[in-house]
Amino acid sequence: GWYWIEKDQKRRYRWSRGKTVEVWFKMQPTADNTSLLSLTMELGSKGKQRIEVLLNDQNIGSVIHKNDEPASYNFPVDSALFRPSSSEYNVIQYRLPDAIDPERVERAGYHRAVAISIWEIVLYSVE
Repeated sequence: GWYWIEKDQKRRYRWSRGKTVEVWFKMQPTADNTSLLSLTMELGSKGKQRIEVLLNDQNIGSVIHKNDEPASYNFPVDSALFRPSSSEYNVIQYRLPDAIDPERVERAGYHRAVAISIWEIVLYSVE
């Protein structure tokens, strides 16, 4: 899952909770015949984190984020992976194998276990 929304001086973001988190969204069907889309995500992390990204159960890439500052990552995606229907959800799943086990955090007396922060997700057509 996700922790509550936080903000810095200008923007809002959320921290992940656990080793797997998801973002669900719907898309309206379009007449555009674009076969390649780009999924750009601005992510931050606590320390070094491996981040595996799946879209509708299909692996679209992975990154290693090495510091607390957010950075943008771009994943080219075949439009056939999306469910372009107003009645079906698309799911971006983040697998976080380096995330700290929440039970271990509680035993150590920490406030919470976080792995990545999501600052922005943008989907656009590639021409």
